Amino acid sequence: MRKHTRSAILTVASLLSVLVGAEVAARAWLPAVPPDAHTWPRAEIGQKLEQIDAYEERGEDMDVLFVGSSQMAASTNAQLFTEQTGLSSYNAAFAGPSMRTVGRWTLDVVEPKLSPDVVVVGIASRDSNDRSRKNKKVHEAFLSSPGYRQETASLASEFEGWLEDLSVFMRYRRLMREPATFLERTEDELGEQEVRMAIGERGLRLVEPVDYRFRLAGQRSLGKGTLGNFKTGGREYRAVVEMHDVLEERGVEMVLVNMPLTEDYLGAHEDVVAEMTSYRDFLADIVAATGVPFVDAEKAFETPKAFRDLLHLDVEGRDAFTEAFAQAWDDISGDAHLLMECTNKPMPECDLHPAP
Repeated sequence: MRKHTRSAILTVASLLSVLVGAEVAARAWLPAVPPDAHTWPRAEIGQKLEQIDAYEERGEDMDVLFVGSSQMAASTNAQLFTEQTGLSSYNAAFAGPSMRTVGRWTLDVVEPKLSPDVVVVGIASRDSNDRSRKNKKVHEAFLSSPGYRQETASLASEFEGWLEDLSVFMRYRRLMREPATFLERTEDELGEQEVRMAIGERGLRLVEPVDYRFRLAGQRSLGKGTLGNFKTGGREYRAVVEMHDVLEERGVEMVLVNMPLTEDYLGAHEDVVAEMTSYRDFLADIVAATGVPFVDAEKAFETPKAFRDLLHLDVEGRDAFTEAFAQAWDDISGDAHLLMECTNKPMPECDLHPAP
């Protein structure tokens, strides 16, 4: 009996020794490893979720929640919005998702944690394309990610998430099984790591370029990727309507914003007239079906001066966009339909007024 007991103790001790060694090795390697490795498809999601969880733990709800893709992430300064309106706010948008992914992130993860009164959804034509292979890939990666499963699934998954919070080894074990994924990171993945490190309070991206930079390769990539084989009216449409309906059931208002774009972005469409007409019909159908307040900022800027690339505002454009939103906030309610118009002064200024 003693022999078996001694053997069991040695086995347990050996196992603990291995685990401790793995933990020490993981912590030594940690500074070189991208954050949230293999937990979420984008590191920015993990960073923002850390902040969101901190707000939830402190019992701090948000009056206004901004969601969407990188356009909303880059275009709204939640700190400035809060300063000017006195309303607490958070920008939970991140790079890459279309509306079906934004819907799942908002309804399943963020809104239950922050309990906002209003959710502002930013959208552009790239987010409405039902046939986009890139949109499908991003959506599938999001739903299958350990982070999403841990936030929405079983008690076992929640326990796994608790272990990952406690142990660096557990947090990065997937990456350690496939070290090549770290050693062979792409420029996009490296960029995601940098984005995570540059995010401040209220989900604000702290470091953003100012000067507009047009890349023909980027325009072509957009055309072949998220805008390729363009078609609206299916799953992305249903995702927006579902988001509105579920939020309404929860007592939360939704505001839809057609995000600012450049002419260079429009040039990424294969048939810009037909496809943008389809997209605008898509927006009109959503507004008709839901009665959601709608802000049309697509043509707000006549030149790309306030942008840093085809579809993202720069720091000055972001602040002008946010200030206009803050100043008109009392009018963004009910069935309001507002247009945004911006000047091209050295510092852009924007105004929201009722659509004709």
